[in-house]
Amino acid sequence: MRYFIAALAFLLLTAFPLSADVRIASIEVSGNHRTYTRIIMNYLYFDEGDMMSHEELEERIARSRTRLLNTRYFSSVEIKAVYEDADSININITIEEGFLWRLNGGTWFVQIGRDNLFGRGVNGALHLSRKTQSIILNSPYFRGSPFLVRAWATHQVVNRDIIFVDPEENFDYERYGISGSVGYNFNPDISFELNAAMYSFELEDKDFRAETLFFLGDNGVSGRTQDTDLGFSFRVDRRGDRLIPTDGYFLNGGIMLRDGVPGLNLQLLNYREMTEKTYLFSRFSLTSFGDQLPYHLWRSLGGIRGLKFPESGDQIGRSTLLLSIEPRYRFIEVPSYNSFLEARVFFDTGVAYLEAADFSFDRFVSGYGFGLRLWVGYPYYQNAVLYYGFRDGEGQVFFRFGSSF
Repeated sequence: MRYFIAALAFLLLTAFPLSADVRIASIEVSGNHRTYTRIIMNYLYFDEGDMMSHEELEERIARSRTRLLNTRYFSSVEIKAVYEDADSININITIEEGFLWRLNGGTWFVQIGRDNLFGRGVNGALHLSRKTQSIILNSPYFRGSPFLVRAWATHQVVNRDIIFVDPEENFDYERYGISGSVGYNFNPDISFELNAAMYSFELEDKDFRAETLFFLGDNGVSGRTQDTDLGFSFRVDRRGDRLIPTDGYFLNGGIMLRDGVPGLNLQLLNYREMTEKTYLFSRFSLTSFGDQLPYHLWRSLGGIRGLKFPESGDQIGRSTLLLSIEPRYRFIEVPSYNSFLEARVFFDTGVAYLEAADFSFDRFVSGYGFGLRLWVGYPYYQNAVLYYGFRDGEGQVFFRFGSSF
């Protein structure tokens, strides 16, 4: 028997020797009853005719499967390499299309979404909170091309704390906005975008004292006014499997013009596996503008800022710096259902400032807390997160559920 096995192994090795590189002869996709094939092809890290080593091909197949699952269009993805001869292979991709509706919510909001509209990779969502209503459309690969297109429209009731310094009268005002961007995907990990937005404000007659470049004088202000944003941004997304996070990072940055005032934006998310069940998540965010930025476009900093408890009122300025660190430990795992229960401890800190000279570590606002995350895997792909955090001895509760975070 052993001589037969040895002879069979010899025949197979001589018939299909492992060469240094292999060529992808064809790519076949099956199981996509709704989704256009060209949409699926855009999420692959390989193409027909590519030459690469066996090790590189295995890595790209694994990354392509992860990227396809991260779209949430599919409940399962299977990619197999079938040898055509010694130097070429055929790639067979079998998918099972999954849930297309999303329901996300939390302490302050609810969002209803529909993914992969018309099978063309267009995602739509309706976002509702106490003071904001938005309609969002997002197409990562517009009509199967390398271009990405985003658009949204929003109505928001904005509290005066965000726009006025030491007002005499406390009131809210309404803001309407439309935004759009067009970008290009160099590959599934790297893209750039050109962004544009316009906001319109509705103000009733109000008396207040405002030290601002935008509202003039101490008398009442009424009527409608507008401002615009223009920007250029880039994205490097190597977060791995976002549904069940693995080692990776996400880098987003860009430059913008806000009412003609230049600004800089930078955000880095990092996720690392420390031990078999322990992970470390960190976030760094910096936004900075010049000294001519109107008050109504300034950013506020308050509550436990960073990831958990955004509130306005503590600090206000042209620039903000935020940092968050969060160790995570999975103390219960159910591998057969791809599910787990995770404990988290977080620390958030940040500052808002007017000028670079105003930046001081003594002014940092910080918060800390703990939380739990329940993850339920295939075929539901749902999260539930509960946090309890502290700031200046005062506790706050944060709750969120859904599949998009």
